[in-house]
Order: sequence, then C-alpha cells, then structure tokens
Amino acid sequence: MNNKNQLQTNSVVNFLEYWGIIRKNIVMIVSIVVVISLLAVIISLNLTKTYKSESTIVPTGSGGMGGRLSSLAGGLGSLLSLPGLGSSTNAKLLVSILKSRTIASNVIEKVDLMPLFYEEIPKDFPEEKKSTDQRYLLRFEQAITLMKKTVAIDYNLKNDTIAVTAIMEDPEVAAKVVNMYISELQLFLETQAVSSAKRHRIFLENQVFNVKREILETGNMVDQFYKNNQVSVPYLSIDVGLISKGQQGDYKKSVDDLMSEKELSAKKLRDAKRVKDVSPRIYFEYLVLHYRLLMELQAMLTTQYEMAKIQESKEEISFNILDSGVPSIQRHSPRRGFICVISFFLACALAVFIAFFREYIHRMKSLEADK
Repeated sequence: MNNKNQLQTNSVVNFLEYWGIIRKNIVMIVSIVVVISLLAVIISLNLTKTYKSESTIVPTGSGGMGGRLSSLAGGLGSLLSLPGLGSSTNAKLLVSILKSRTIASNVIEKVDLMPLFYEEIPKDFPEEKKSTDQRYLLRFEQAITLMKKTVAIDYNLKNDTIAVTAIMEDPEVAAKVVNMYISELQLFLETQAVSSAKRHRIFLENQVFNVKREILETGNMVDQFYKNNQVSVPYLSIDVGLISKGQQGDYKKSVDDLMSEKELSAKKLRDAKRVKDVSPRIYFEYLVLHYRLLMELQAMLTTQYEMAKIQESKEEISFNILDSGVPSIQRHSPRRGFICVISFFLACALAVFIAFFREYIHRMKSLEADK
C-alpha cells in the first residue's frame, strides 16, 4: 500500500516537474510555434496551385483471345504475350497502350505541351527543326518522362474501369490532356489494332472488288461480241444459294475451286484470242462460262465477306467513355489547411523537445559543477 501511494506521489511530482519545465520555457515554445506556423502559412500560400482532371472508360468487346491479340503491336513492340484471360485482358491491353511512349509523344505534340513544360521552347518553334534540333529532341525526351509522371493510368479490377488522371497547373490543359489520351487510344485502335478477323475481312473486301471489276469487264466483252457478231445472248446470271452452317467447313474449299476455275477460264479466253480461225461461237461460249463463274464466285465471296464482318465485330477491342475530362474549379493542391495544422502540431512537438533538451543540458552542467 505504501509503495502504491509512493508511485502516485512520484507521478504527480514528475508531472508537476514537466509542467514547470514547460512554463519555464513558455516564451521560447510559443516563439518557435508562432515562427514555424507563420512560415508554413507563407510557404503554403506560395506553393503552385495544381488542378486535377480525370476521364474514365470501360473496356468492351468479346471474342477469341488469339485473334484479338495476334497483331496489336504497331509501334509499341510486342504485346502478344500479355498474361491472363477473361474480361480483364482487354483492360490490361488498353492500359499498356495508354502508358506507352507513342501515346505520350502524340499527346505532347497535339496539345502543344513543350512550351508549357520548358519556357525556352517557343510556341512557334519551326516544325522542320523538331526532328533535327538536338536541344529540342533532348527536351522532348524529358517531356515524355515528365508526362508519364504527370498522367496516371489506373485500372480498377472491381469495377472493370480505367481512369486517366492528369494533375497540372492549368485546369483547361489538364482536361485537354486526359481527353487527348482517350482520343489517341481510339485512333490507335482504329489504325494499328489489326486482328486476324479484320485482315480476313480486308482480304475478302479486295477480292469482292476485283471480282466485281472482272464481271463488268467480261459483261462489256459479251455485249461487244454480241454487237459485232449478231449472236443471241443466253441468260447469263446464275442462282447461287447461301451455304448453310453445316456446310461452312467446305465453304473455303469451294471458293478456292472457283478461283482455280476462273483462272483456267481466263487462260482459255487469252488462248482463244491468240489462236487464229477460232470459231466465234466457241469464243462466245468461253465468255459466257467465264461470266457465270465470276457471278458464282462473287456470290460466295459476298457471303464470306458478311460473315467476316460479323466475326470482326466480335473480336474488336473497344471501350465506352463513362466520364470525359472537364476543367476543375477546385484546386487539387496545395492543401493549405492541412499543411498549417500539421505544421502547428509539429512545431509544438519540436518546441517541447527543445525545452526538455535544454533542461537536460542545464542539469548535466549543474551535476558536473557540483562534482
């Protein structure tokens, strides 16, 4: 019981002693707190204001992963080995594109950020010197690095959204930057992202165009032959039924066979022109046969072309814009109130520490003097 009372007495004595030290150095403590707090206010008022703008997109598109990723590399290097399947794969691919050097450099040029980043680069810097001037090229590389630090690309796995955030001194420029990032992403997907289905669709589109041209040329030849030789023209069109789903396995083979027959028919026509004394009727039959082959081939190619467009839409990588970047009215930083409050408490802690440290030094000197 006596020990407990003694401990309580010692605690009260220690507290009173600490309070006495603080009262003894109260002028110094108040001075330090006031000076540091004023400095914090002055510094916070002189800090550069920055504004935040953000744009949010949602990846869309479904289909086979192999076709989707087969050639989406363009100027960025190989992106073919991206891991993971499912809905997040498109998002990871879009994030990789947004973080690329290609997108950053295009945004810098189109928003004209070089004069904003570096005052020595004038706004009217000659276009022809941009690729040769060493100072400009060095600054441009530094601007790309600065751009990647200024703009944040974040993927929210839970909501399956991608946020493009820019923090800059000018709210209008920040909004332009994030919106330009989205525009450049869309442009890249339209010009550089070529899936296997898209390549197949483009190939069929060219084939359909070439066959149509040959049909018109052959039709003119038939018409001219009829006018010159007064031969009755038979019915030239041919009915070609659409191939059912069960026949799609032999569909490509049928087109290949027709292409071979068309080439053979064209060769017979060329040979008939070169050989003398060929009966006009035989030449006319070759023309009609070639025309009918072209019509049948066009029907099959057109059907394949429509199927390829459907497949391309399934494999397409795209996104929807949830929020576009808008200029912010409220500043992002500095947070002046937070800075002042933190500075005040840190100043109090520092001042009290200095007071106790001074008292400790004073007592150590007194002990040495007594000895």
